[in-house]
Amino acid sequence: MLEADAYSGLEDFRNGAAASGRALAAAQRQGMVQVEVRALHHLAIARIRSGSLADCPGALDQIAQARAKAEATGDRFLLAGVLQDLGVALADCEQRARSEQADREAIDLYREIGAQGRLAPLLYNLGSSRLNEGDLLGADRLMREALETCEAYGTLCHERFLHPVGANRLHRGELAEARRMIEESLQRNLQSGNRYRAAEARSFLPDVAFWSGDLAQAVEHARQVLALRQEIGNPRGVAWAHSDLATWLAEAGHGAEALEHGRQAVALASKQGEISLQACSRASLSLAELATGDLASADRESARALALLPPPHKPFCSFLVWRARVQVLLARGELDAAGALIDTGLELARRGGFVTYELQGRLFQAELALARGRFGEARQLATELAAEARAKGFGIIAQRCGRVIAKTPGPVVRG
Repeated sequence: MLEADAYSGLEDFRNGAAASGRALAAAQRQGMVQVEVRALHHLAIARIRSGSLADCPGALDQIAQARAKAEATGDRFLLAGVLQDLGVALADCEQRARSEQADREAIDLYREIGAQGRLAPLLYNLGSSRLNEGDLLGADRLMREALETCEAYGTLCHERFLHPVGANRLHRGELAEARRMIEESLQRNLQSGNRYRAAEARSFLPDVAFWSGDLAQAVEHARQVLALRQEIGNPRGVAWAHSDLATWLAEAGHGAEALEHGRQAVALASKQGEISLQACSRASLSLAELATGDLASADRESARALALLPPPHKPFCSFLVWRARVQVLLARGELDAAGALIDTGLELARRGGFVTYELQGRLFQAELALARGRFGEARQLATELAAEARAKGFGIIAQRCGRVIAKTPGPVVRG
């Protein structure tokens, strides 16, 4: 069981599942119910994290067994731990409402028995639930509370919670602070030997580089993430890494290479059964096809991605889908459809507190005005947005506003 705990701390789920299986067999032979309960829910989490959604029914059944056994012992601390892992498993299996209910039950139990130090991951999980519904402001509050609670009572706080809070800072428009938090988390996780979490932290660095306007650095960071995820060997992580690399390659204008990674992402995502992964992989493929000039294929893939996952649900993915679909519609000259989608995404971004996608939506408005021949409006929108973007450090928005301005004719001098 200690071996399984160690693998769990490193998020080495394959070895964790094997160790948990051995602990479970030994506990059942010797009638050690508490160890059996811990082994069951460790094994369930490891099965989900190292597999796919197809593993959810069996894993959730194992946790149900663990819960029944924990309730029979009368050990509320043990039961709270099972409920905590049940919340994680349900979230991984995309059953958000049930996940949040389990988290709240665990919080109530821990507070009843005075185990304040156990609250941090549950607060973080509730924040993740808010984020998955597109409420960045509510999510950030809960995740910061998780970090502060962990600092007061727990250990390994920055390794666990710093980079997710940093990702929130990024999308709230605080790029410098986001970079600092994410890089610190990356270094701490590398030092502690948790490659899985290090890869997760590193996966946000391409976003920071992109919004800052350094596309070459975004691509380089994405290559490093892919290499690390391939070394770890988690199929889901590898699929995400191919999808992300395809996105940044396409944004940087490397269409042919982006197409290769986009196709690999779609193929790998189809084996995982995760809706957000399938949607994002198709969005990245559509951006690659757009970069190579294949508008028909880009239209097909971006439409499929949007049908799978419209914003704001799972916003780090769904707003990418939105961005890809709008770019395709603008490129195809479907301006009314583009305008309606821009307005929808912009409203949701503002409501949820996503500065990144609010700025992106306003850039789309300038590009739409340009496409409609409203040159004065396009120039004014782009000029105002560029000044704000530069002040906030959003180099990519400022650069692309410059392109809009360059395409608008100057004032006509009459004489």
